[in-house]
Amino acid sequence: MKQTIVVGLTGGIGSGKSTVARILLAKNIAVYIADDAAKELYLSDPILKQQVITHFGADAYRAGILNRQHLSELVFNSKEKLLLLNELVHPAVARDFAHWKKSHSDQKMVIKEAAILFESGGHQKCDFTITVNCLESIRIHRVMNRDNTSKELVQARINQQWTDEQRSKKADFTLFNDGSQLLVPQIDLVLSKINAQFSCA
Repeated sequence: MKQTIVVGLTGGIGSGKSTVARILLAKNIAVYIADDAAKELYLSDPILKQQVITHFGADAYRAGILNRQHLSELVFNSKEKLLLLNELVHPAVARDFAHWKKSHSDQKMVIKEAAILFESGGHQKCDFTITVNCLESIRIHRVMNRDNTSKELVQARINQQWTDEQRSKKADFTLFNDGSQLLVPQIDLVLSKINAQFSCA
């Protein structure tokens, strides 16, 4: 029996990678959401919890619960602190994903959805990678409406991530979610290409 195909899915904030993930789930493909897992791991992973307290202080948690506002304020305008936090979280997510993958070993394909798949090096353990592209103006509008936040704050978050061009250069496949093309046919085409390539491997 061939090993389970691991497909990394990424895209900038507001690109619609979560929409792609939902479509894949509807096709009965298991999807691991790295950001959701990380939120749980801040509480459930004792190693990660202690590391966060060591590097960001006791105020990083309140009554055992992650103080997200405090932590966000610390890392928001500091690339160094954001990098440090990511360096703590990524190994915990990698451990959790490895366990999750084992529990889905009966699946032909699984998806690992992560906002910073390439920046974290997570793509290195994927068989294929997909990135979702969208015009920055559309992304900003989407996130402003979704999070009820300002254009400036959304732009600051975008500036901390790779550009669509950088992600596309690294990814095996690029999906466009700006309304210029239907999304589902693009996904179906990518899935058929992955299955064909993996069958020939």
